[in-house]
Amino acid sequence: MKLLESRWVLSLATTDPEGRPYATPLFYAVIPPDAPPAVESPILLFASHPRSSHAAHIGDRPSSAAASIQLETRILGRVRGAQLRGSVFPARICGGDLPRTLLSVYLRRHPVAAGVLGGDSEEQLYLFVVNWAKMTDNRWGIGEHRTCVFDPAWSRLKIAPPV
Repeated sequence: MKLLESRWVLSLATTDPEGRPYATPLFYAVIPPDAPPAVESPILLFASHPRSSHAAHIGDRPSSAAASIQLETRILGRVRGAQLRGSVFPARICGGDLPRTLLSVYLRRHPVAAGVLGGDSEEQLYLFVVNWAKMTDNRWGIGEHRTCVFDPAWSRLKIAPPV
């Protein structure tokens, strides 16, 4: 999962109420494995305005989503990336001090966001909790993939599971 920590932008895929797919690029940060909430699943954080298309699709409860992260290269033997599935939701629905902790993690990775993630700003942090990942690394061989399945982290995050 080092690839997740080495990149900055993910493409998040959501669906609108009519079931149409929608993808958007977003800066993200990875919650370190030893940081709260200390769950097995990789968790990615991103910031967005709640009225953006993708945030409107997510709403106020956990919602299914997909994402991809890739290393851009023109050399076939160096292609690397991750295809991810999981649940996405606003950080504010997490219990206790977790939203504040998550904000500090995000701002360590993207300090420029401090101006838009505080005060009177409507921008919010969102979590993407990965429950399935397919890793591609052509250094392993062209077409070689590794798949990981993660246990949902709902109980430690103190939120309701997705509907």
